[in-house]
Amino acid sequence: MTTSTRVKHAFGSIVALMAGCLLLVENAVAQKSEQKWVSELGPATAGAFPVLPDMELEYDFGWSGVKAAEALVTFERTGGSSASMSTSLETTGPARVLWSLNAEGSSSVDIRSMRPRWVQQVERYRKEIKAHRINFAPESVDFTPLKAKGRKLVPDGKPKTIDVPRPFDMSTALLFFRSQRMQRGDIYRVVVV
Repeated sequence: MTTSTRVKHAFGSIVALMAGCLLLVENAVAQKSEQKWVSELGPATAGAFPVLPDMELEYDFGWSGVKAAEALVTFERTGGSSASMSTSLETTGPARVLWSLNAEGSSSVDIRSMRPRWVQQVERYRKEIKAHRINFAPESVDFTPLKAKGRKLVPDGKPKTIDVPRPFDMSTALLFFRSQRMQRGDIYRVVVV
């Protein structure tokens, strides 16, 4: 082995050793960063404020007095520790000519913990349908894309599991915040999927 070859091998070994050390340090920093992030999440249990009564809310959306969309949101206790939420939205008037959209969403909520059990959303545009279902677990979510088959929605591929601590959807996050006794300046951090 020539001197030049030995130097190249030594240099290559040093570079490999340094790269390995950097990966170990990066991994340790990432784990420490992840632990800090998780430790900053808000409380794991719902607060003491009572659950919302059954209700139906209607919304109009627009700008400068021109109505562009309307939505209907329903919250209903379904017995025991369950509640359901459903949402429907559609563009209207001149906005519908530019952007045709009908959307529906439904979900199941555990009213003891204010955590979602599942959420399903369907968006119908002029020429396409986008749909998915998300099943929630305490430390993960299963995301399943859906496709239309006749009048039914069926899975379009395998579910993708995402590990995330104490996940919420947007509506249950709002219900969870509503249940907390908050003081001015309080900060609550949650994961919304």
